[in-house]
Amino acid sequence: MKKAVLFGLMLALVVSILPLAAFTPKAEAGSCKAVYVVRRGDTLVLIARRYHTTVGVIANANHIKNRNHIVVGKRLCIPGNWTPDDDNDWPPPPPGHWPPPPPPHPWPLPCQHPSGCYPPPQPGLNCSITPVQGFGNVWYGNSTVRNRLGCPTAVEQGFTAVDEPFCNGYVVEDVNGKVIYVLFNNHRWEQRPATWTQGDPVTVPGTMPPYGFYVPQYSIGKMWGESDLMQRLSWAFTPQRSVSATRQPFDGGMMLWTSVNGVYVLYNDGTWSR
Repeated sequence: MKKAVLFGLMLALVVSILPLAAFTPKAEAGSCKAVYVVRRGDTLVLIARRYHTTVGVIANANHIKNRNHIVVGKRLCIPGNWTPDDDNDWPPPPPGHWPPPPPPHPWPLPCQHPSGCYPPPQPGLNCSITPVQGFGNVWYGNSTVRNRLGCPTAVEQGFTAVDEPFCNGYVVEDVNGKVIYVLFNNHRWEQRPATWTQGDPVTVPGTMPPYGFYVPQYSIGKMWGESDLMQRLSWAFTPQRSVSATRQPFDGGMMLWTSVNGVYVLYNDGTWSR
């Protein structure tokens, strides 16, 4: 009798547990199927592509209001059905397949002129405006630059900028002025308009970079995706970043400085030096 009662109690306990077990998969269906830790350079677009879901699904699941900004180290819930590309994100690049990024240059540039900064300009070059600081160091200390550029036509001015290094060049955008400077590794440069507006795609749809490289975004990305620059520049080394920048126009071109790479001299004939 006792055994029968004990068996009945055990059976009742199993039956009471079964509904919970049966509902567990359904409860998990609306919860996280993966947890992704945000790394430097990640965007919601890239994360959504990796898990074959949408930006909206990830943003809603994680209560992200600004979909263009995610914090490095944040743990993101990936809901719904997903299939990651593989356990290692992407296969490693072949050895030597991509060139390393150029090293950053120090700022300000040290004075290289033996008689000190700033020496008087060469005879015959009388300028009402003269460059100062880093631009002055380059202009006064290098007769070739000085003779090719001629005199400044305005004083040096700072501007709000973002930059991005690429496999085959370096890009600087004047955010407020809607101008993009593209400097190729072959020492040619071009100026392009920045045409991205609110509502345009943040990045180039359907483009996945190789391991360790990036797809440019916003105005730089739009320019890159809608022109021949995708082939000419190749992939970006890093996401775009905010930098301090100044420029000064000259009769024969302009000088451009960024806090990352120092001074570039852009000549009117489409060539540049550094």
